Amino acid sequence: MPPQLQSRFVSNGSVRLHYVAGGEGAPVLFLHGLPDFWNGWRHQLDFFAGRHRVAAMDLRGVNESGKPEGIERYRMHELVGDALAVMHDLGGERVTLVGHDWGGMIAWWTAILFPQRVARLAVLSAPHPLCYLAAVADGSQRPFMRYMEALVNAPPGAPLDIAAMSEWVEEPTARAELAAALARSSADGIRNYYRANLASQAVPDPAAVAPVAVPALVMYGETDPVITPRAYDNTAAYVRAPLHVVRLPCGHFPHHQAAARVNAELARWLAPDLHPPLEGEGRC
Repeated sequence: MPPQLQSRFVSNGSVRLHYVAGGEGAPVLFLHGLPDFWNGWRHQLDFFAGRHRVAAMDLRGVNESGKPEGIERYRMHELVGDALAVMHDLGGERVTLVGHDWGGMIAWWTAILFPQRVARLAVLSAPHPLCYLAAVADGSQRPFMRYMEALVNAPPGAPLDIAAMSEWVEEPTARAELAAALARSSADGIRNYYRANLASQAVPDPAAVAPVAVPALVMYGETDPVITPRAYDNTAAYVRAPLHVVRLPCGHFPHHQAAARVNAELARWLAPDLHPPLEGEGRC
């Protein structure tokens, strides 16, 4: 762990949550996706620790955070509650959220449900929830969903294929750290993110979903193998605040595959005055 970061724990009800934090300034909380853990944000934590109070949490079920049993314990309202608990522990009236994949979905819903707690929002490889559902409904997302279906349909208690789930990390040391974190994680807990939130009973009524009222930066890889680029096309319909949508020449992990560019975009977005995305790669 970098010396400027320290481990902390906070509870959301009976679930004990682990996160790391360091630096000073306006707080920024990073929410990882799956398969990953807090250290997946190392390139961003190193970059921003000198100018912000940065934090990255282990989502429930993962690494050093609590691992409750039962699909219902992984529904989105529970996951949002976890983010709020860490945000409260960080201090500050409002926190900027940066999320990838499932962390991005948690960030979207936190901003939708608790806009008074969110200063700004940045999501990577995570369309607005209603945009994602629209892409599923029109069939454009269907070819990208095989890996999700495999997770949902896995037998209870089946072990994770840790080697396959960590192979996306290029650096050998970091790959070994992710493999170790996944070995400490709950296999069913990780699968329950999909089981609890992709089932028909978990789909929200679009009319009941409030527009996002905080500034939002959305970044996605144009060659993402698990989310269709079409899922980002209608984002502006659901955001009633400054919005930048940035297409990047990478896959599902922009914060690794295009780390320098992601850091530059985030730095512009976190500046006191909002700046547009870098020329030629942004859409609203």
